Amino acid sequence: MFHMSLVTEVPQLECWFLLDWPDAGSPSVLMEFDTRAEAERALHAAFRDTAHAERWALRLTVRSALAMLEQVELREALRTWDLEFARL
Repeated sequence: MFHMSLVTEVPQLECWFLLDWPDAGSPSVLMEFDTRAEAERALHAAFRDTAHAERWALRLTVRSALAMLEQVELREALRTWDLEFARL
């Protein structure tokens, strides 16, 4: 029997994605992360390590899995990422 009194706070489990979203194209997932902090660190590292940081600053973004489901373009990018990941 399940007792509600035994339920404790469950941490929100949500993955985050680093995206490349060019002005004239569709977004694509570059990497997946367990936390927002990890994704943002990767984003900042990409800006630091790139000679063309100004160009990338307009293209790279970080989005949560839930946010990815809210837009058609992002759902398609997530679907493509999942298909590519399943092939590995």
